[in-house]
Amino acid sequence: MANSEIELQGRFNSLRDIWRASTDLLSDVGKITSHPAYREIIRIGEPAIPLILEDLMKEGPNHWFQALKELTGDDFARGEQTVEGARAMWLKWGETQGYIHRIGRSEELAKPDEP
Repeated sequence: MANSEIELQGRFNSLRDIWRASTDLLSDVGKITSHPAYREIIRIGEPAIPLILEDLMKEGPNHWFQALKELTGDDFARGEQTVEGARAMWLKWGETQGYIHRIGRSEELAKPDEP
C-alpha cells in the first residue's frame, strides 16, 4: 500500500470514527448525514468509495447509502425494500465496478461479519 493510500485510509478512519461517535445516539438521518465529518468523507470524492464499501461490508449500512448516492450520482439499490437488500445491491455494484475484490467470498456480500 502506497503512502498516499495509507494516509487516505487513516483520514477516512479518523473522520468515520468522529462521525460515528458524534451521531451514535441521533435518530434524525438528516442530522446524521449532514455532520461535518460525514460531509468531509464525501468531499474526499471517488477515492472514498472503496473505503465506504469496505466499511459497509464489515460493519453494515451505518447510513452510507446517502454518501454512495452522492459520490456515484446514482442509487444502485433503487427499489430495494430492505436495508440488507440495499446493502447487498451496493456491494454487488462495488464488486462489478472493481471496488471490492473478494474472490471466493461472495457470502460476505450478503451479510455483515458476525462476531
